[in-house]
Amino acid sequence: MKNTIKTIAFISGVTCFFTIPAFAGSDIKGAVINIPSKIKKDANVAVGKDNQATQSSTHLKNMNMDRIGATLNVNQGKTNVNVAAGADNEATQGSIKAGGKLQGVVSNINKSKKNINVVAGADSKAEQASVVMKDSKIKGAAVNTAIGKNTVNVAAGNKAEATQDSISGSDNKITGAAINTSVSQNQVNVAAGNKAEADQASVKLEKSEVTGGVINTSVSKNQVNVAAGNKVKAQQASTVMEDSSLTGAAINTSVSQNQVNVAAGNKAEATQASTAMDGSEVKGAVVNTSVGQNQVNVAAGNKVKAQQASSKLEGSKVKGAVVNTAVGQNQVNV
Repeated sequence: MKNTIKTIAFISGVTCFFTIPAFAGSDIKGAVINIPSKIKKDANVAVGKDNQATQSSTHLKNMNMDRIGATLNVNQGKTNVNVAAGADNEATQGSIKAGGKLQGVVSNINKSKKNINVVAGADSKAEQASVVMKDSKIKGAAVNTAIGKNTVNVAAGNKAEATQDSISGSDNKITGAAINTSVSQNQVNVAAGNKAEADQASVKLEKSEVTGGVINTSVSKNQVNVAAGNKVKAQQASTVMEDSSLTGAAINTSVSQNQVNVAAGNKAEATQASTAMDGSEVKGAVVNTSVGQNQVNVAAGNKVKAQQASSKLEGSKVKGAVVNTAVGQNQVNV
């Protein structure tokens, strides 16, 4: 049975569920707002076969927001640990997971220190300081802002995915902009498994349609992004689109120091400070700018590819300019 929420769903404070507004199959007329008070030294753990661990996040599934409203999630936590261990688990920390029909701005703001998010299992996913969309129709902007220090995000398992400081989506239609901004230090993002993917400070859209801009900005220091497994991909400070269409500009800007991006496996790909498009159509400009120091990008495996500070278009159409600007010192791409 569907629920109807006519005004504002507002969550504030700390509970044993760690301020998790979760709505499944609901009609919302207004806004969904989650702003927990500043939380210190919290642990949220789910152990079992089908468990989910959600901390300082907003989870929307099969939504029907028939009026213009807003979805806002703010995480201001310090020393937070979120763990899901099992076969089909998901661990979500300081993020928005959206599915369904939404109108207005979908905004996630993450101001965190010393956060650890870990999931271990066969089909696990680990999302930290991100906006993750699937089967969504959004009339408005999808905005993710991550300002974090000393954060670790790990997904270990057969089909695990690790998403940190990113916007990630598949099978979506966005009428408006997708904007991701990461200003972070001392971060580690790891996906280990057979089909694992690691996305850090990036925008990744698959089988999606965007009318507006796709903008990714990464201003970061001391970041490590690793994907290890058979069919893995590692994306760091990049914009990646697969089988998608964009009417507007795709703008990726990376101003970073001390970054390591590694994809190790049979079919692994490593993409760092780049724009990569595969089977996509863009009606507008594709602009990639990289200003980097002390960067290492490595792809190791049988059918691997390594892209650093570049624009790569495969099987794609662009009606507009493609501009790539790279200013770098002490860079290694292997």
